[in-house]
Parts: sequence; structure tokens; C-alpha cells
Amino acid sequence: MEQDDLDLENWEKAVGKIVSSVARLEGELLLKYETHNELSRAKYFNVDKSLSKRFDKVKSLYNSECGISYKANALFEEFDNLVELRNLVAHNPVFYESADKGFRITNGQSKSKYINISQISELAEHAFSTGMQLTVLFRVWQ
Repeated sequence: MEQDDLDLENWEKAVGKIVSSVARLEGELLLKYETHNELSRAKYFNVDKSLSKRFDKVKSLYNSECGISYKANALFEEFDNLVELRNLVAHNPVFYESADKGFRITNGQSKSKYINISQISELAEHAFSTGMQLTVLFRVWQ
């Protein structure tokens, strides 16, 4: 077990960065719903209730208005990965696995995915970067 495993501030910082990165992107989706002529705040809350449905709608509008691009599609794919990562770290337990594996988070029911603090820290930086790139993409698109 590494010393980082016992440093709860590192866990909190990494998990918080992932959660806040996705929350910031949810804010960008809401902003797009409020400003795009084919969308509305009412649709955001009443019609397109799931995050994936909201994102798919905005992605479709972006592609139809701006054209399909490799860079945008890569960012759109990353959004799905970020949401999955956020769900993993925000909704599942941290537990001590063993001396070799230390503390990890696993998706509780299937236990098919595991992540440790060094992986979470690395992914948190990626989440922040991807979130910023998507924010710029949405803000530049008028």
C-alpha cells in the first residue's frame, strides 16, 4: 500500500475535480438549452430529463450546424467516458483491497471496474482538460 492511499485529501481533490468537471459541462448544456433557438430551459428540465439525452441533443445540433469533425467527435466520446467515470467515483465505495492493491473504488454491484488513487488523480487531470475543451467548443459555437 502506498502512502497516497492513506492521504484522504488526495482522494477528495481527485474525486472533486472529476465531479466538478462533469458538473461544469452540465452547466454548459443548460446554457446551450437556454440560448439555442431549437432548445429551451423547459425542454432541459421536462422533456430531456437524462444527461445522456441532453448531451445527444446538443451533439446532434452541433454536428448539423458546424459539421462533423474528428476533434469534436473525440471530445463528445470523452464526455461519455467522463460521465461514466464520475458515476464510478461518486456513487461507489472506497475499500481496502489488500497490501498489494491498497484502497480502490469499484462499481459496487458487478465489481467489473476498479480504480486506485493514482489512476483517479491522472483521470481527474484528463477530466478537467476535456471539460475545458468542450466548454470552449460549446462557447465558440453560436
